[in-house]
Amino acid sequence: MVTSSVAIAGVLLVFCFLIVPSVTAMLFSTRLGVRLAIGWAMGAAVSAGGVALSFVLDLPTGATIVATFGAALLILGALRLAVRREGSRSMERLAVGASSASTRH
Repeated sequence: MVTSSVAIAGVLLVFCFLIVPSVTAMLFSTRLGVRLAIGWAMGAAVSAGGVALSFVLDLPTGATIVATFGAALLILGALRLAVRREGSRSMERLAVGASSASTRH
């Protein structure tokens, strides 16, 4: 199935459909069911967005889908990094608050 898809659609497009949704899902969850849901939703939404962009901008469909997968991965990766940084700052504030409260007593 994958080998015939590569012959029909191309290596890069098939790679994007197989790898990018799973990598994105791994950024946001450790549970398998949640990863599957994120991957399926992301794959469907991004490929539909790529097809729509291809239609509106009159661009090649395969290349546009690959570009939308790349853009989505970059945006969601940056979002995850921002959330992780903010989360670590919150944890640092909690730790500092807890340590100062325990030293007061």
